[in-house]
Amino acid sequence: MTTMKTSAEIVNGLPIWVKVVTVVGFPIVVAAFFMAQSAGMIPSTTGRLVQVIERRTAQSDQHIKTTEDLAVGIRRAMRIMCENAARDDSDRRRCGAIE
Repeated sequence: MTTMKTSAEIVNGLPIWVKVVTVVGFPIVVAAFFMAQSAGMIPSTTGRLVQVIERRTAQSDQHIKTTEDLAVGIRRAMRIMCENAARDDSDRRRCGAIE
């Protein structure tokens, strides 16, 4: 024979936030969440996303600068190797087009 459980027994093992939702209702919990978020009590997800994007942009800018510096060094080395391998002045002048 089964017995009917009371509402207190049903929510007994659930997390606190589930108990709050069952007592006050889902719309009130959502409204309270957004009010707490706009008051600054809960960190904004968009603010955190903006911080992550700014950090990634700075890392990308640094990577681009490093890559450009390396490309300049490679072009300089290629020009020097071209000039060293040139047989006459006309070949050396063509090496200037590398930069």
